[in-house]
Amino acid sequence: SYLADVQDRLGHFKCFPVTGRDRLVALTDKWKFGQFLTEHHIPTPKSKLISNIEEINPEYLCGITFPVIVKQPALFASIGVVKIHDIDALCAYVRGDYPANDLPLIVQEFIPGHDECLSILAIEGELVAWTAQYSKVPLAILKFFENDEMLEIGRQIVRLSGFHGVAHFDMRRNTNDGSILVLECNPRFWQTIRASMWHGVNFVKLGIEWALSGTMPVQPDYRLGWYFGTEALRLKDFWARSTLRNLSRENLRAFVHEFSDPLPTWYDLISDWKQAATRRLAG
Repeated sequence: SYLADVQDRLGHFKCFPVTGRDRLVALTDKWKFGQFLTEHHIPTPKSKLISNIEEINPEYLCGITFPVIVKQPALFASIGVVKIHDIDALCAYVRGDYPANDLPLIVQEFIPGHDECLSILAIEGELVAWTAQYSKVPLAILKFFENDEMLEIGRQIVRLSGFHGVAHFDMRRNTNDGSILVLECNPRFWQTIRASMWHGVNFVKLGIEWALSGTMPVQPDYRLGWYFGTEALRLKDFWARSTLRNLSRENLRAFVHEFSDPLPTWYDLISDWKQAATRRLAG
């Protein structure tokens, strides 16, 4: 965000690819991004923006089938994302004392299925590098794969928005018909970017090389299959079943790299163990 604000004042200094401030805001805002998708006929769940309590009625919500997902336009990391099953529960939620339930709120049709993500680097409206993944366990166990449909959707969004920089698109695979719907765009670095690096696509390096040389990046070959993060060490079944067979040489190097500076990793692990112990004692 800061780089988007100051890049025009950097003069002769090289700048990592980052899209303009107005476009950055429009893509980050979940409601504005959803409107962009709808305008360009890119598949996305039906949504309504509730700005006041009176709008929670069947007439205004016509076309939205319950259950729904409720979320704020500007929050991140699934904060304030709630699944609600009927209109009475929606009214109670908005009127209640809950974190992150301040209006306006997006009411979005719930899509049965699982989340899949597309990570990209774009240069002036052209998608040049990518990885696709889904999480078996969020942040801990990921699977990298190829999907032409997701890639084409990413190309459309990048081209139509003139996007420039890195982004992470959250998508949803509908289990009823296998279709892909776009949920959100995070036009910034994302939490699992290191996993993409260990699978062969170093988005940071590619962006820096473009900034220094002006030469368009070329999509590297990337390794498909499983990635186990250090967060997976907390899972009871980490070493169970086929984990060792799926643990690649690059993945082992990632573990060595993480534990070469172990303090942050151990801090996270100990914090999680403390939280788990507190919940068990409270229960």
